Amino acid sequence: MEKIKNLKKKKVRISSFWISDYGDIKCEANLFIGNRQVANIIISESKENLELNVKNHSKKLTNQEIITSFKAMIYCSFYDYLKLPKISKCSKLLKEIYDNVRSSESSMCHITEDDWNEDYKERYTDKDIEILKEEIKKYGLDEVIGINEDEYKIIGYGDLETRFNDNRNLSTLKHYERER
Repeated sequence: MEKIKNLKKKKVRISSFWISDYGDIKCEANLFIGNRQVANIIISESKENLELNVKNHSKKLTNQEIITSFKAMIYCSFYDYLKLPKISKCSKLLKEIYDNVRSSESSMCHITEDDWNEDYKERYTDKDIEILKEEIKKYGLDEVIGINEDEYKIIGYGDLETRFNDNRNLSTLKHYERER
């Protein structure tokens, strides 16, 4: 009975969704338990995976079907998303790379040596780079952050945004229940 009770307390609100440069569909979602927001996540799925949750596979997915499909997927893995590392616990440099990936049209962060010297060197030291390397190892980010790759001092790839719970601006949103 407790599991059924907890299911009723879970809420998912899709803030937005978009097609990435790679053809997958990403969404930003807010997760709630009761009236308390507990996570802000971004997930990425292929169109084919989203279609699996829709009854009529022969037509183009509507916006509502995309939202419904994302919600179904998130509900199935709700507690797994709560286990994502919290970006607020990360170093200032990792947060900045994460924010750059999220705000970039291409969902990437490219920092050349010149960029580093002009925009970052006054704010970050070699120790910050070492901390970033430790975080890459700790959080398994070697596929989504590169250091000294090609002509870049640091490069952040799009899936970086799917690896964290961006808990920095969570609110309780007491009015959420009334909106539903």
